[in-house]
Amino acid sequence: FVCVDAHLPEDSQLPMVEVDYYDAAFQATRYLHSMGHTKIGFIGTGSPSVYHRNTFGGYATALKDAGLTCDPAWLCEVAFSEASAEACIRKLLRLHELPTAFLCAGDVFAVNILRYAKKYGLRIPEDISIMSLDDLLISQYVEPALSTMTFPKELLGEMAMRLLYQILQGESYEKINLIKTTPVLRNTVKQL
Repeated sequence: FVCVDAHLPEDSQLPMVEVDYYDAAFQATRYLHSMGHTKIGFIGTGSPSVYHRNTFGGYATALKDAGLTCDPAWLCEVAFSEASAEACIRKLLRLHELPTAFLCAGDVFAVNILRYAKKYGLRIPEDISIMSLDDLLISQYVEPALSTMTFPKELLGEMAMRLLYQILQGESYEKINLIKTTPVLRNTVKQL
């Protein structure tokens, strides 16, 4: 069998096709910086998962490469729930200074953050910009439409089938197959 977008450790013995979330987070953070943002926060799971390590790692490396630092107060752990997104926004509103932008480790997080940011009077992208990862279908329908990193979903399936075929045929194969992402720039990032 082949694992597809399962966020397994790289030292796993299982063949896999994965989105390169490290690079996606790196590129998204670089994009925010290219738009003039120097105070960039991170919203993600916070758990010591492979996904968190990749997304936070790409974000942190991009900040370091740009000579930027991250205030730990700008890091928000959000579960897949509305309550945790609301708690994140309330925590951020208590800060003396908000970052100008956030990288969200997934569109699911970003959509809830958008909702509660608006509820508490923050305007997107005028008050804070948001860039995300995944390009889920909902990202184009929320208001404002979410800027995010995308990947060809068909390619994920195609690569998985090709890898499975190679395994079944006894051919040599790459154990880890990464898919790169590209930005989809919509309406949640402001040029400073």
